[in-house]
Amino acid sequence: MASLALQSYMFLVMVLAGVAIGLLFDLCRVVRLHFRGRGFFAALTDAVFWLLATAIAFTALMVANWGDLRLYSFLGLGAGFFLYLGLGSPLTLSWLIAVARAIQRCLRWCGRVVRAGVRVVRACADAGRRAARAVGRAARAVGRAARAVARAGRAITSPGHAPDRPPEARRTG
Repeated sequence: MASLALQSYMFLVMVLAGVAIGLLFDLCRVVRLHFRGRGFFAALTDAVFWLLATAIAFTALMVANWGDLRLYSFLGLGAGFFLYLGLGSPLTLSWLIAVARAIQRCLRWCGRVVRAGVRVVRACADAGRRAARAVGRAARAVGRAARAVARAGRAITSPGHAPDRPPEARRTG
């Protein structure tokens, strides 16, 4: 049988574990409330809560009781959870809701910044596309003009057609 001091220590550790599970419960409740968790998201937050709550309880049992299950361990866990829900939850819940609202505002602002950046990039891409089309049209026009000048130059300088020679010097052929 463990001494009264050791049993008190074990009970206190389990009470603190219950408080930690209560805090985790409020955190999951706020996440679900503010991010409108339904369906798969609700199941995911429940699974995360129970996994973390189990890990907290197991760790507290290992630290306090070396894994020995006693009735006062479960009583301490329940007492800590309900003590937190009665005394700490109203204060913590309002604070967590304020933090969640701040996070939502920050995420909305980041979303607006990203959307504005996308609009700027899209506008620059459209302007670049229009400029490239204009340059392409100008290059095609210059190419057509160059080909016309080249054709005219070949026609002028062809052996049978020299305007600066007298007509008798031209070859007929």
